[in-house]
Amino acid sequence: MIRVLVVEDDPMLAEIHRKFIDHTEGFDVIGIAGDGVTALEFLKENTVDLLILDIYMPKMDGLTLIEEMRHASISSDLILVTASKDVEQVERALKYGVFDYLVKPFEFERLKKALIHYKNRVEMLDSSSVVEQCQIDRMLMRERDIPLIELPKGLHTKTLERVRRAAQVCAHEFVDIEVIAEGLDVSKVTIRRYLEYLAQLEEMEIQMHYGTRGRPSFKYRMRIQ
Repeated sequence: MIRVLVVEDDPMLAEIHRKFIDHTEGFDVIGIAGDGVTALEFLKENTVDLLILDIYMPKMDGLTLIEEMRHASISSDLILVTASKDVEQVERALKYGVFDYLVKPFEFERLKKALIHYKNRVEMLDSSSVVEQCQIDRMLMRERDIPLIELPKGLHTKTLERVRRAAQVCAHEFVDIEVIAEGLDVSKVTIRRYLEYLAQLEEMEIQMHYGTRGRPSFKYRMRIQ
């Protein structure tokens, strides 16, 4: 589970954030802080993966909190949720390496998108000790105008990445599913579901062929991006 700290001075809004995040699969809100000072104390006592952070708060604002976190070698990731549209503050936040920046008021679907993107990145980095260029590209997909889609029920990020890597063998020609399945301890039925999902993402091309008995077979090729 991804451990989350909500830092928001409006108690009602903080509770709304907590409920929404707790209902997002893979996330657990382990604390709420109403100001930067309280948040910093919590961070020193607890392991937090991700902060949902406002900027305008009493005692210590959000950007100052980030500075104090870095000075204290606290490396929790950050999603800013704030009313601030000030260019200088946005620039400071980006230089601090925030994962995402949401301007209030916002649609909660936008927050969900940020959370899913964050979870996908965490799972991708946890799935292997090395990453390929295509994986890095996907982690930076927000800059490539690629739609972010939540995995359908029953599909898992780690398995998806394994199938992606295996599918690199068909980067230049259409191949049978058996070629992709070689070395994967996964059924062909399951692999086919992942390949169809990659096709939805426009990463995979699928060709249908009819044999002598009229029964269709499929061949697959990765799109060159």
